Amino acid sequence: MEAVTSASHASSLQLESPVRLLDSWMGITDPKKRKTLQNRLNQRAHRRRQRARKAQQNKQQDVGIGVKQEPDTETQLQTKSKSPPRSLDHVDFCMPTSTKHLEDLEALIRLEFARGSPTADLLLGLTQLNIIRAMHANRDILGYKAEDLHDDALSAFNIGLGIDLKLTSQSSIIKTKSNLPFSLTPTTTQHKVPHHPWLDIIPIPKMRDNLIRAGDSIDDVKLCHDMCGYRVSGTGILIWKEPWDPSGWEVSERFLRLWGWA
Repeated sequence: MEAVTSASHASSLQLESPVRLLDSWMGITDPKKRKTLQNRLNQRAHRRRQRARKAQQNKQQDVGIGVKQEPDTETQLQTKSKSPPRSLDHVDFCMPTSTKHLEDLEALIRLEFARGSPTADLLLGLTQLNIIRAMHANRDILGYKAEDLHDDALSAFNIGLGIDLKLTSQSSIIKTKSNLPFSLTPTTTQHKVPHHPWLDIIPIPKMRDNLIRAGDSIDDVKLCHDMCGYRVSGTGILIWKEPWDPSGWEVSERFLRLWGWA
């Protein structure tokens, strides 16, 4: 396993990739200008969908848990879900079924450990499982539902910009904002710059701001995969404390090389 470095060290690195400030909607009241900006956001959502489809096509190359299931395990899992995931690469926390799939994977891991036969792939899967569980937990703290993280969605913290956020949980998010942990409290950038809500889930304010400002210059699908350690033999991010506590987020050297600028 690669050595890990505290996520707080990443913020001290120099910015290595171009970061440009996205459009601020504050003070824009002209309907034509707002329509132009809305169209631009729609184009960004379209590009995000394209990247997601490309990532889906490459999933057969991803590293999975790779556990050979015996008939009784298969039967037990089938009673919980008609098509349980065989790999953490199928657990996308932006999908409505993600919580159910996560539960199925946890059940599979418990069964394998109970039998005393955890494999190396399964141990790697545990590190992936922890980051996915952490993202789920932070999503729940913010009040988002899985369906709120679809490709066209915008952050609930953009509510003051006069645009359609396309969220189902907006009222509960706004209501709980005052009770959020400091690490998940929205920054000025989160309020001013339209962005996808999944970035709100990251409990490192400076990293959120840098990623939001980077806009289309980053591939957020690749970022998600690199955080989870997909398609690599090492890890992305390890979680040692509460999901919302940034001091418990440790990153691998590989992740730091790729995303240290954030």
